[in-house]
Amino acid sequence: MSVFFSLQGQSCPAALCQRFNSVIPTHLFSQLPVLFLLIILPSKFKSSEIPFHGTPRRHGKRSKPSNFSHPDEKVSRKAWFFNGGELRAVTLLYLHRAFSCLDAVINLFLQTFGDPTLMRFLVARSMDPAKAAKMFVQWHKWRAAFVPLGLIPDSEVPDELEARKIFLQGLSKQGYPLMIVKASRHYPAKDQPQFKKFVVHLLDKTIASSFKEREIGNEKLIGVLDLQQLSYKNIDARGLITGFQFLQAYYPERLATCYLLNMPWFFVSVWRMVSRFLEKATLEKIVIVSNEDEKKQFIAEIGEEALPQEYGGRAKLVALQDVVLTPQLED
Repeated sequence: MSVFFSLQGQSCPAALCQRFNSVIPTHLFSQLPVLFLLIILPSKFKSSEIPFHGTPRRHGKRSKPSNFSHPDEKVSRKAWFFNGGELRAVTLLYLHRAFSCLDAVINLFLQTFGDPTLMRFLVARSMDPAKAAKMFVQWHKWRAAFVPLGLIPDSEVPDELEARKIFLQGLSKQGYPLMIVKASRHYPAKDQPQFKKFVVHLLDKTIASSFKEREIGNEKLIGVLDLQQLSYKNIDARGLITGFQFLQAYYPERLATCYLLNMPWFFVSVWRMVSRFLEKATLEKIVIVSNEDEKKQFIAEIGEEALPQEYGGRAKLVALQDVVLTPQLED
């Protein structure tokens, strides 16, 4: 049974695009990244609210905190973003003069995307405003073109659903929805466009299953790739790469952890090849469970309530298409 659900922070209906076009001159559309992260975000986050100093990094040491206090000094956008004060006011004054005709756009962004959504893009790009803005605009354009309805309905991915290879369980101890993939039921897709739609379909539905009344924007998911009874005909390196690349490009900071279970010896070389296409931050979230101690830790981290019995829990497997979500209603 299919279900209609909306991802408020993920959808881009045609009416929204028309509103953008009506308030943004064509020659200024390319300035949206600057507008987004140099006007909107600074007005929503104050330096005193940031729990760290300098630029956070996933790897290596944090950079030293900046001590700029005068607007005439040469500063990067990162230094300006975290220090605020007089420098921030002068920068905003300059930008308000340059984009005085775009007030409607600012309000539209604030109404559509909340702080947690915007922060995901910043974190995904190491708090670099320019890179985060570029990523946000690319995601926004992709979402409008690839998912014009705001979701991929069951009717557009019938072949993939028929395999019954994806299972959507309850929430983990941390409150993250649990998605299980049985690789032995997967075969390389003959219809690549449908497979890509299916990736979006399952990610959207998994994320939406954790909504409480409506999307907040910082929801994450846990993935389990079960390689039990995997054979050579099930191996699909291209499909794995596509799935992870979609996560990296269009679902920044949505993945909490991905567990690989029951990996056969012949899959090791496949995984090494797939790993080359993944960002270092993504690889850090992948856990290969290979012994009993790691399995116990896997069960402890997720919780027996969400895990099916065959994985050490008390729940039953529930196929993705059998999960019915409560529709998210617009105000």
